[in-house]
Amino acid sequence: SKSYTQAVIDNAKEEIEPASDILDDLKLQEAPIPSHVLKTGMLFKRGDSVKNWKNRCFVAYNKADNFKIDYHDGTSAAGKLKGTIHCAGYRAYEFNSDDIAEFGEAGIKLVPWSYRRRTWWIKCPDEQERKEWMSVFENACYKAVPPHDKDECIATAFDHTLRKLRWHFWFWGYYGDAGSEDERLGEFILDLLDRNIINEILGNIVEGPAKAMTVDLIRKTIGATVKGACSSAWISSATAVRSLSDSIKNSVKDLIGPVLEKQKEFKGKIVKMISGTVDPFLADKGGALLKPVLNVVFRPV
Repeated sequence: SKSYTQAVIDNAKEEIEPASDILDDLKLQEAPIPSHVLKTGMLFKRGDSVKNWKNRCFVAYNKADNFKIDYHDGTSAAGKLKGTIHCAGYRAYEFNSDDIAEFGEAGIKLVPWSYRRRTWWIKCPDEQERKEWMSVFENACYKAVPPHDKDECIATAFDHTLRKLRWHFWFWGYYGDAGSEDERLGEFILDLLDRNIINEILGNIVEGPAKAMTVDLIRKTIGATVKGACSSAWISSATAVRSLSDSIKNSVKDLIGPVLEKQKEFKGKIVKMISGTVDPFLADKGGALLKPVLNVVFRPV
């Protein structure tokens, strides 16, 4: 709640008195955010639960849509949307020799930074298409950001709180954001469970042919349970906050608006006072110093 409150205050300050820079007038006009579709085409996608291959129509979007990649039923984007790939937190690779031996050539796999997330397996109709789609996926993996809540205050508050939580529990290393808020919360809880409980339990499992399968089953079961709980908790919490968001933001604006106006007025008085002292001095000394230089410079003219 503290992080959300601070995010709402910062947002209200920005709306009432937008941040300015002395160089703002010199900046070029910002280019429009690209929104055209980057590529469409028919690709085969391997299922996550049922490991079969299905032909889907893939649509790769641009920066305006955070480089998401949708796949549809049928042969066009008009078909039913079957899913979306958010490439933040992934790397794109060509099929290696083992992958080719198992699945064939002209393939791409999206490998997550976290072993708990899904690996995407995709096959293209030919090598030329694979090269073109490889470029699309690499671009998306490099430029996409994790999907955030549409309410900027909620998204900012979550990012700040999660970062503080990780530091509090001694997770100090580099952390690459990937996945929506509920996914990242689930990842944090699973990291905590692994370190404090699960790793020790799995280490005590007797070595044997079935150990790897047992460990994988335990991890998947715990992961699904934790992420399902986090998803439900986040949806209910975020929905409750959104229902009050407008009234909270309006109340904050009403409270801090007069304060910011006084700050602006006070700042203007200070600038006027300093300028009244400094400007004449600069005009006098600057003119005395620059006049000889300008005479030399413009003499040839």
